[in-house]
Amino acid sequence: MSLEESVSAILFETGASTLPEVQAKMAGSKERELENLADQYRLVASGVVVADALDQAVLEFRKARQSVRNVLLHAHPYTAGEDAEGNYLPGLAYTAADGQSWKTVSRTPEDLLDLATNIERAIDPLSVARLAVQTLPLSALNP
Repeated sequence: MSLEESVSAILFETGASTLPEVQAKMAGSKERELENLADQYRLVASGVVVADALDQAVLEFRKARQSVRNVLLHAHPYTAGEDAEGNYLPGLAYTAADGQSWKTVSRTPEDLLDLATNIERAIDPLSVARLAVQTLPLSALNP
């Protein structure tokens, strides 16, 4: 949610999209819109720093989206099995593209912490980009 909210806020606060437009977009469309936004800023000398911040945000958002976000959003709890003493082991998995099989995402709390850490890596660049566009909105660009 934090990733999506950050991207949505950037797109809305720059004036690139209305809130209903942003809310209707899937993550891949939001990513492409961030790329387009960076290109718009890059057209003006005063926007190059903002474009660079947006480029970094896109890169980190893409990594998090492809490696963690999509998996977690489509994940479901399951019985991972049992340990040597017969104790229940919880897990997190998602159904594969074939609709029949599934892939394990997490078997331990440490696995979930690793996933969360991967998402957190994207938050800082998104926050930097958001501050940059708040400081220099599209409407303030001078061609």
